[in-house]
Order: sequence, then structure tokens, then C-alpha cells
Amino acid sequence: MSTNKIKCVIFDCDGVLVDSEIIGIHVLPDLAAQYGVTMDEQEAVRVMSGRNLRRGGR
Repeated sequence: MSTNKIKCVIFDCDGVLVDSEIIGIHVLPDLAAQYGVTMDEQEAVRVMSGRNLRRGGR
């Protein structure tokens, strides 16, 4: 068992370290389909680029 203690935790909430927008664009069409909305990845890019989920979903 390791005795190393965690010294720091980094939360990447704005896409600086991980580009989560790309992940969202791939997931959004499947999520939309669960609610009866037809959307391809190109539409997801248009809707979500530069926006958070709340603003993009309006």
C-alpha cells in the first residue's frame, strides 16, 4: 500500500486541460434522441460551440 498523500487536485471546469466540448458534441445527439429530438453532430456543434449545456439547450 502506498503512503503517498494527495497534495493537490485540479478541477478543469473551463476546458483548459481537457477539451470537453468535443465529448459533448459526440454525446449530445444520443441524449437528444432520448427526448425525441433528432440531431446530428453538425447540429450539436452549431448548438453547443462556445456555450454551456444550459445556454445551448435553449
